[in-house]
Amino acid sequence: MKQLGLLLIFLLITQYICASVVINEVLYNPYGTPSGQQWIELFNASGQTVNLEGWQISVAGQYFHPVLALPRLLIQPGGFVLIGGDYVEGADLYADLDLPFSDDHTAGIRLTSVSGYTDTILYGEPNTNNLPDDLNDPAHSFAPVTPQGHSLARIVDGLDTNDNANDWFVSGLPTPGQSNIYLTDLALNDLQIDQLTDRVSISVRIHNPGVLAVPHNEASLRIFLNGEHHSTYLLPELLPEYQSTEIFFLTDLTAGYYSLNISLSYQYDPNPSNNDLSATFIAGYSPLVINELMFKQSAGNQEWVEIYNRSELPVEMTNFYLEDAAATRTYFSGLIPLKTYMVICRYKEQFLKTFPYVDSEKVIESTSWAILNNDFETLALIDQEGNILDYAEYATPASYPHDVSLERINPYDDYSAWDRSIHPKFSTPAAPNSLLPLQYDLLIAESSSQIEGNQLLHTLEIANIGYQDIPDFSLICYLYENDDQTDTIIFEEHLYHTGSNQFSFTTPIPTASYVTYRYKVESELDLDPSNNYGFSYFNNNSPPVVINEIMFQPVVGEPRWIELKVNSFIKYLFNVILQTERYTVNVPLTDHEYILLVNSPADSLFILQHYQLSAAYIITGLTSIYVSGEELTLYDPSGNVLENFRYDPVWSKTRGVSAERINPTLPATPDNWAHSIDHRGATPGEVNSIYTPFFPSQASLSLSPNPFSPFRGERTIISFELPERLSRVNCRIFDLKGRLVNTIIDQEIYAAYGTMIWDGRKDDGNNLPVGVYIVLLEATGSDTEKVYRKQGTVVIAR
Repeated sequence: MKQLGLLLIFLLITQYICASVVINEVLYNPYGTPSGQQWIELFNASGQTVNLEGWQISVAGQYFHPVLALPRLLIQPGGFVLIGGDYVEGADLYADLDLPFSDDHTAGIRLTSVSGYTDTILYGEPNTNNLPDDLNDPAHSFAPVTPQGHSLARIVDGLDTNDNANDWFVSGLPTPGQSNIYLTDLALNDLQIDQLTDRVSISVRIHNPGVLAVPHNEASLRIFLNGEHHSTYLLPELLPEYQSTEIFFLTDLTAGYYSLNISLSYQYDPNPSNNDLSATFIAGYSPLVINELMFKQSAGNQEWVEIYNRSELPVEMTNFYLEDAAATRTYFSGLIPLKTYMVICRYKEQFLKTFPYVDSEKVIESTSWAILNNDFETLALIDQEGNILDYAEYATPASYPHDVSLERINPYDDYSAWDRSIHPKFSTPAAPNSLLPLQYDLLIAESSSQIEGNQLLHTLEIANIGYQDIPDFSLICYLYENDDQTDTIIFEEHLYHTGSNQFSFTTPIPTASYVTYRYKVESELDLDPSNNYGFSYFNNNSPPVVINEIMFQPVVGEPRWIELKVNSFIKYLFNVILQTERYTVNVPLTDHEYILLVNSPADSLFILQHYQLSAAYIITGLTSIYVSGEELTLYDPSGNVLENFRYDPVWSKTRGVSAERINPTLPATPDNWAHSIDHRGATPGEVNSIYTPFFPSQASLSLSPNPFSPFRGERTIISFELPERLSRVNCRIFDLKGRLVNTIIDQEIYAAYGTMIWDGRKDDGNNLPVGVYIVLLEATGSDTEKVYRKQGTVVIAR
């Protein structure tokens, strides 16, 4: 019996090992004539060497019949055996296979072991001859038919589920004797570019439609800026039939206009046509401004527009256009070098005759022209992707003279005023404007601070934007701690321009919760001190501004919104930035404690009316937020994270009821949020209905005044404290005989603190007699289901 048992175990092990040898790839339809070019690849998925001697290969058209009995042939663990015709290079065994074609019926190939194990591949339909597979007779699952020169290959080497339709694919890259290559058509889409305070955020969606994962680091994204390679990002594992959104950041970009190209690279991608996305974006301030207009010309002259590139980079203006108030467009193309003026006109030759002193290389002839109005006009400068680089408008009287241009006073000011030219020739095409009033002017263009080692490094970009440079100046740095309005000078030094606009210095790392740094440059030559200031901020885990309330699941048709609360009014903190998983909203700060973020003006009006608010500080631009929850991040202008958390839909499970923060000065952890208990379902622009300064350690009950006289119109206030976020509360009044005389509240939701008023009457509204009454408070905590009971006495007096 023992020997019989060992024999059975041996047979089972042998059968398992044999079952791990499968047909792995087949080429039955080669280019040209099939004779001598067909082949079959076997794969050993077991951990042991298998001797194939005596195994058979059969083929089927009408029925299976053997075409080859294998000689002694060893197949190693994880190894391949290639059986092919005379013209198959590198075959382990040469044989005339005569593999069948599938024209209008099912054909098949079968591998049979000495013990009777079979591995069958059937391809093509219909199965008119009722051929069996390894599980069904007749079979009902079939591999696809291959075009000429293509092989049938297992999707995963050696993986056999006995389902021909799911196990096999048509391979355009046959790999006889090697691992199969499953081609995956990766695709890029949904490119989004967001300008943050100190960086540019790029997000792109990568789609893997295949049934196999693309391994970690095998696919990559290459980033090109203005046609030059910028960086390469190796991608994480791309799961099958999945879309992954990748987000990366471009930092340290010089202010200017950029063309971006993202290229997806994967060696087994058969279709590169969907692997590239392009876009344009502006880093920092817009590099181009509309600087001068000739809109009212006499005979022989023509209208023209001057553009100035105020950045440190050239801009390739391909298919740019000017759009007027009537949405009529003037298209043009050309390269504008850095710090250069360029004139756009309809007829270049005519323009140069009128202005022969202008360099012809600074004149671009447009392909169309939108005629400018003489009295009122708006004009936008737009690139080929719809990015608005600048916008200008003018309104002039009928008496405005002919052939006198309208000049921008300061091209470095995005909101600069305009006025008529005072140049002797009445205009300044392709040259600085006559109205530029300042000979000397310093500007703090950028300012930032960051930790370097055990110091705080301050970096400023201080630029000369006047006609002549100011060679030296004083730099002063003021410090403001928390919400203190007084300043302290922590740095002061006399500096010199050395060809670079970058200046830096270090100070100790602050210990205050939140610090504002105000930078100031001074020079006796500077004619405009209004632009001599810059700011940066340092956050020590302080929440000066927080997300305080979220309406993520409104009633159908009503808007979603987010409420911010200002905990501390920080001097010179002018704005914060809210970043959702898809959008970024810049939020200006004023003297309002609560700020509401909505999508549109219509949403603003709804909130004012629906929640009966007389006024509220409302900002539009919040495109949408997810009902299912998403990550929210609040930044200050220096990129310091004020808070970052993911809200959870369990915080409020009822439509039209917001999630409220319990205490805005504490971190946004799940135990600091719960649903609103306000009768309106939310408290936008107001103190939250569940606001709790701190949680008491135990339940308490108090009554005041006590005694009180309802006969003189007095009332008593019943106050309670509960040690949980929300509780369901009952409050009842009994006389000394234990009879219920009034139910003040019954199963109502309250936060940790609550009050109610009792007028000394019974439930039916009649006065109670003078005497002592028992007040019983019962509450069930929503977090713990713990029941709290508190009892007190109150005296009704005359």
